[in-house]
Amino acid sequence: MIGKKVIEERIVTNSEAKDILKDRESEGEIGFEQQSTKEYLDKFSKLDAKKALKLIEELKKIGRVNDEIAVMIANLLPKYPEQIQQIAAKSKVTLSAGEAEEILKLVKEAEK
Repeated sequence: MIGKKVIEERIVTNSEAKDILKDRESEGEIGFEQQSTKEYLDKFSKLDAKKALKLIEELKKIGRVNDEIAVMIANLLPKYPEQIQQIAAKSKVTLSAGEAEEILKLVKEAEK
């Protein structure tokens, strides 16, 4: 990365990362690591970027859900409240049972 500088740094969803790599691939050849990452994301991205961003915006309206938690939820699409608690615990946040249920409802809506 000689001669390049970081313009912006932010957390992105798997779907956004897949779109970024697709754009870079269309501009020219991408390296082995980027190709491997793109293949992984093609296989495991569950939502398209538009739905993922909408889900993140809805999740951030819930109490203590920050960007990191919202992106992890959008990437993993948890099915059970315990999974949501584990994701939140990584950021040292404890969500109430009501918040976890509300998150599950939003995830189910996004998957439709």
